[in-house]
Amino acid sequence: MAGKVFLSEYSLNTVRGVQILKAPPLRVQTPITSSGAAQQFTPFLGHTEAIRIAVDGGGPVCIQFGTAPNATTNDERWAANQTEHRAVAPGDTISIISSPT
Repeated sequence: MAGKVFLSEYSLNTVRGVQILKAPPLRVQTPITSSGAAQQFTPFLGHTEAIRIAVDGGGPVCIQFGTAPNATTNDERWAANQTEHRAVAPGDTISIISSPT
């Protein structure tokens, strides 16, 4: 089954010496439903420093980060129901593809 991938972009804030995501998100991108072909999210905004990316129960997916990524099934695999936070560079993006296993 195809997994839907959700992506929110954030700036960072330091509170009592701990760096955390600043709410609300700068942008919540339209979710992508994974398929057998690589797809890309819109490039991150100029103020984006971190993202929250979540795969629904239909995963797994493979993900590649970069300026012009093209995910393959050999890239980083994320399981169904996996949620991660990552530091990213403004202008970069993410490409996803369904993982066969």
